[in-house]
Amino acid sequence: MANLPTDMELELAESHRNATRTPSPQLTPCEQLKYNNAQLAQMETFRRCKQACVDALMMMPDHHPDEPFYVRALTELHDIEETMALAVSDIDSFEPCIIPGCPHHEKTPQNSPLKSTPDTNYSGKRKEISNFEYPPQRKTARKVILENTDNEEINLSQNKFELPQGTHFNNLENSGPVANENPNGSNNSASQNTPQNQLPPPIMLFVEKNYKAQMAAITKAFPKIRSRLTGEFLKLYIDSAEERRMAVQHLKLLKFQFYTIKSKAERPIKVVIKGLPRNTNQEEIKQDLEILGFTPDRVNQLIGRKNKRPLPIFLITLPRNLDNLKIFDLKTLNYLSIRVEGYDGRGVTQCYTCNNFNHSSENCHLNPRCLKCGENHLTPEIAPLNKNLKRFTA
Repeated sequence: MANLPTDMELELAESHRNATRTPSPQLTPCEQLKYNNAQLAQMETFRRCKQACVDALMMMPDHHPDEPFYVRALTELHDIEETMALAVSDIDSFEPCIIPGCPHHEKTPQNSPLKSTPDTNYSGKRKEISNFEYPPQRKTARKVILENTDNEEINLSQNKFELPQGTHFNNLENSGPVANENPNGSNNSASQNTPQNQLPPPIMLFVEKNYKAQMAAITKAFPKIRSRLTGEFLKLYIDSAEERRMAVQHLKLLKFQFYTIKSKAERPIKVVIKGLPRNTNQEEIKQDLEILGFTPDRVNQLIGRKNKRPLPIFLITLPRNLDNLKIFDLKTLNYLSIRVEGYDGRGVTQCYTCNNFNHSSENCHLNPRCLKCGENHLTPEIAPLNKNLKRFTA
């Protein structure tokens, strides 16, 4: 016991140790603020852990508010929240930093504030408060200096519509129509307002070896006809529809090979009716349309291209007139709701007579050509298939 140090000796040793140790440097306000923020972040992590612990204890099935572990965790959560509140108030008590370029403050300017000088325009350009900039002088029109014309006389040109002096208008209401004083006898304004008549479609004449004699015969009957070569055909242009009909009859009498293209006014109306069963009788559709006041020429049922089965779509062909145009307003047929649409014939039109394209057999006057054997006859008039096969293989 005699070897143990007394309290006096312990105090002297502690004071001597503190005197010989180097004192810790004093923190600047910015460093102290950084340290407090770090401590606050650690306390926030600790608070989240305690909050998760309290929530887990509350979710247990045998939870009781007086349970020791729950009371201890809840007390520690309240303590850390109070400590965080004090730390936040301590951080808010720091004065704003005034050190330029301080690395602990993001909002502190990196450099000292510049001297604010009023905006002075030294470039000579005019600027308004609305930041409108005038274009440079090289991009503007040159200024025109007007001379003083106060003492100059104004010379007025003579009005060509001015009436001669001494002209009087009497009884204009009862006067007759004014005569046209144009020496040419034509009214230019009326001719400009009159719509130009659309030319009829051309007649396609097949080019043969004696085409010169053919054109001579046609030109003799129709001197104003015009022609142009297009592939294997000559396009014959005529000014009016009446002359075109006469030319077609003349070509038929001469037995020339040609075909015609109908104008839009001559083409029939083609519509498709959707909404009827596929087994509907076509004659019944035609009769029902006639009862409704329409005059259909043909009723055909469309067939699918892939499976070759009849489709529930019916093609109606009608003459073009005002009454038949009302078929687009038709909503019901055969006591069923239907939909009427315009027929969109996809693909190129092919003639069944000559098997050429871009025209139909109705207006074709070319020599027939069989699609199977190539002879000069219609395809339906071909001999039985077995006989043709023997002839080709011979």
